[in-house]
Amino acid sequence: EATETAPTVAQAARRLFVDACGGGRALAGSGATAGIGPNLDEARPTRARVLTTIRNGSLSGAMPANLLVGEDAERVATYVNRVAGRSRP
Repeated sequence: EATETAPTVAQAARRLFVDACGGGRALAGSGATAGIGPNLDEARPTRARVLTTIRNGSLSGAMPANLLVGEDAERVATYVNRVAGRSRP
């Protein structure tokens, strides 16, 4: 009998990013190519910067504040920091 394994933390963070942010941000490692906000592969933001942006939203208002919260925000910030500018789909 086949059983499904739980996604890894990185896979879960990637999925969270794609679902919450992929419509507005480009990040090659996630497969997201939208161009509303900055290209994260070019910006290569720090984890702290990603968390600040998630909490405060974008200056333009295109990204609302607290789009993700708690562990979800932490996971996405870590994921973006680890893959931005380093990974290709």
